[in-house]
Amino acid sequence: DFRGPLLGPPVTSIEIDVKKLQELKIDDSIIGQPISIPYLPSKTREGIDYLEKLSERRKPLLPDQMISDQSEGVGKSDEELAGLSISFQGIPSMGVQPADPVIAAGQSHIVVCVNSAIAAFQKNGTLDFMMTASTFFSPLSPPSRIFDPRVIYDDYNSRFVILFIADDQAAQKSYYLIAASKTGNPLDGWWIYKLDATLDGSLATNNWADFSGLGMDVSDAIYITSNQYTFGTTAFDYAKIRILNKAALYSGSSITWTDFVDMRNE
Repeated sequence: DFRGPLLGPPVTSIEIDVKKLQELKIDDSIIGQPISIPYLPSKTREGIDYLEKLSERRKPLLPDQMISDQSEGVGKSDEELAGLSISFQGIPSMGVQPADPVIAAGQSHIVVCVNSAIAAFQKNGTLDFMMTASTFFSPLSPPSRIFDPRVIYDDYNSRFVILFIADDQAAQKSYYLIAASKTGNPLDGWWIYKLDATLDGSLATNNWADFSGLGMDVSDAIYITSNQYTFGTTAFDYAKIRILNKAALYSGSSITWTDFVDMRNE
């Protein structure tokens, strides 16, 4: 069983230019630097050992350990496809556990998020920007606890969409922070919104959102999901789906939402 559709109130966007925001100060010597990865079938003992040690390694492999084949991938074997990959240093450790890393690839850019930061790269590893999620969403004045990153690329409309949750347990505030890029280039600007996650449609509750999900359909909507918990506890209440109109989101227009709530595995 569930309740819905429940219509929410209108929310206006804020336009941001990431080039004007304060970028995260990091070690430029490692960001975007290539890391060559050898071909090791994941189901072999060698492959398993390599994957377990990969996160501990920071230096590139020696030349005799690298795969040099750069041929086109159509019709190639796994061994040949291994040579097409490129790997580079992304967002370094931010000291937040779990890191919750997520990634979305567009035509020429990649957007990466962790629990406290957002970065955009060109596909050759060039860093376009890197900043904390707090900085990225600062025009919205969100609560200080920002977590559960999600990012997708809408290939039908050439847009990146980012979602974080922000809350203040003491003040009983919970929000979905959502951003839509203006184009497929993350440097071309974003529309950002702060959506009240305590509302079911327009009805106030004492619930906060956690364990978010982000999805889309071909032409009409962006979908947000979350589990809802009672403030001050970790007592699960129900799951919620929030639906946003793509056209409004991508144009920076005022948006409303449609909620479906009270979903439980019972």
